[in-house]
Amino acid sequence: MLGFYGKNEHAIHLSMYSRIRSAGVPRATVLMLVVLLHCYGCTDVDYPTDILDKSPYDMSGGCFIIDGNAPFAYSQQVTLSSYVDNAYWMQFSYDAMSWVDWVAFDNHSMWLLPLQYGNTTVYAQYKNIRGDIVAYQDSIFFVERLVEGSSIQLGGDVAVSNNGAIVAAGTLYGRANVAYVFHKQSIDWQGTPIKPDDIVDGDRFGYCVALSGDGRWLFAGAPGKNAVYVYEYTDAWQLRQVIERSFSLFGYDTATDDTGEYVAVTVYDGQRVEVYRRNGSKVYGLASVIDVAGYKPYSVTLTGDAGFLFIGWGAISDAGMVKVYQRAGSSFSCIGDILPGDGQHYAFFGQSVAVTDDAGWCVIGSPGYDILPNDDKGCFYVYKKNTDNTFSLLTQIKNTGGNRGDALGGAVAMSVDGNTIFASMHLYDSGIDAVDRGLVQVYRFDGSGVEHIDTYSPDDRITTCYFGNAIAASNNGVIVIGAPYAYTNTAGDNGGIVYIRRWL
Repeated sequence: MLGFYGKNEHAIHLSMYSRIRSAGVPRATVLMLVVLLHCYGCTDVDYPTDILDKSPYDMSGGCFIIDGNAPFAYSQQVTLSSYVDNAYWMQFSYDAMSWVDWVAFDNHSMWLLPLQYGNTTVYAQYKNIRGDIVAYQDSIFFVERLVEGSSIQLGGDVAVSNNGAIVAAGTLYGRANVAYVFHKQSIDWQGTPIKPDDIVDGDRFGYCVALSGDGRWLFAGAPGKNAVYVYEYTDAWQLRQVIERSFSLFGYDTATDDTGEYVAVTVYDGQRVEVYRRNGSKVYGLASVIDVAGYKPYSVTLTGDAGFLFIGWGAISDAGMVKVYQRAGSSFSCIGDILPGDGQHYAFFGQSVAVTDDAGWCVIGSPGYDILPNDDKGCFYVYKKNTDNTFSLLTQIKNTGGNRGDALGGAVAMSVDGNTIFASMHLYDSGIDAVDRGLVQVYRFDGSGVEHIDTYSPDDRITTCYFGNAIAASNNGVIVIGAPYAYTNTAGDNGGIVYIRRWL
C-alpha cells in the first residue's frame, strides 16, 4: 500500500537500494556498490538515478503491507512488513488513535488482529531522525476458522461448549470415520483428532457429535456400528465407554446437557430414542426409552439442565412433528406435541430444533417446506411454551425471496437469552451458479416478533460449501458453522471448514 504522502517518482519499491539502506548501510557505500555493479556489467540492477540528491530525511515512496498482501488472514497473528527509507522508529495502531509505543524500525513485525471476523485495518507511523512522521495503512480480511486437511469433509455436525472455547466437529455423514475437538488457545485454535482403535470403514464414526456445556464430555455417534462413543476430558480425551445396541442406526443423532449427565440417542431405523444417565462410577445406563407409533426420529435436543427433551419425528409422510418431554427423576414423559399448521408432506418439520434452557421458546426448522410446489425453499417456526405446557405458534418465517432448494431451516440455533436466532440455508446458491455455497440468516427476536438483521456467508469461498450444514451457539456468543464441502487448500479437496463467528 502506498503512503499517504504519495510515491516519489524516483523511489524504487522494495529495490536493492531500499533494502540495503534500511539495514543502516551509509549512502556513500551504497552508491559505490551500485557503480561497481554497473561497471562489471550488472545492468539489470534497478537503482535510483538521484541517489546523490535524495534527502537523508525523505521517507516517501515506501510501503506497508500485512501478511505479504494476502487477501485473507487465517491466524490472528500476522506479519507487518515495512519498507520506508530513512525511518528510525515505528509504531502501529488498530484505530489510528491509540498507538503502541515507538520502537526501533524493523522490516518485519508481528501483530495480533482483533478477534473479529471481517475486514481489519492496521495503521502505521514512521519517524525519521529529525522527527518527521509519515503514515501508512493496510487492510486484511480476518477469517476465524477450523481446518484439518483434505478429504475429511469437516463440519458435517458441530457442537460448542458454553464458554465458546471448545468445539467438537464431525464429518459429513461420518465418511471420514473421525471426529475432531478444537481448544481455543491464546492465539488461534488447536485441533485433536478423535478416532477409537476399533473403528473400521463403514462405521461412520463422527456422523454426529454432542459436547457437554462444560466441555468435559464428548459423545460421538457411529450409526454404521450402532454405537455411541463416550469421552471424558481430563488432561486429554479419554475413551470411557462404548454404548452399543442391536438397533439399526443407533447413534444417528445425539444430545446432552450442561454437565453431560444425560445423553439422548436417536435410533433412526429402530424408530426410537433412548436416554442414558451417568452414575457415580461414570458409567452410562439406560434411563428412558421413547418411541412414537413407528415414526423415525430426525433430531434430539436437550435443555442445559436436562429438564426438557425435544424430539423431531418423521410423522405423516415426513410432514414432521416435534414432541416435548419433561424429566421426572431419570425418566422422560411427553407433555405436549408441536405440529405445523400447514402440515405439508415432506417438509421435514423438526429436522432441526433449538430451545432456550427453560424451554420457554423453541425454533423448529422445516427445510423441505414449499413456497411453490416442490421448490423446497424451506422455513422455520417460533413457538412459545405456555403455563399449561402447550405450545403456541408465534411466527413462521418463510423463504419467500430465495431460490429453489435453499432449504431454510436445515439447521437452527439460538442465543442463550433467546433474543437471536440463526437459521441456515446450506443449499443456497445465487440461482445462477447453482453451487450450493450456503448461508446463515440471523434474526432478532424480541418475544413478539422476528426481524432479519444479518447474513453470514463463507466470504473466502465462492464454490460449493454447504455453509450452515450444522450450527451451534455458545452461551457467550460464539457461533460455530459447519461447511463440509468447502475446500481447505486446493479447490475440490473436500477438506471441509468450520467457521467461527462471534455475536456480540
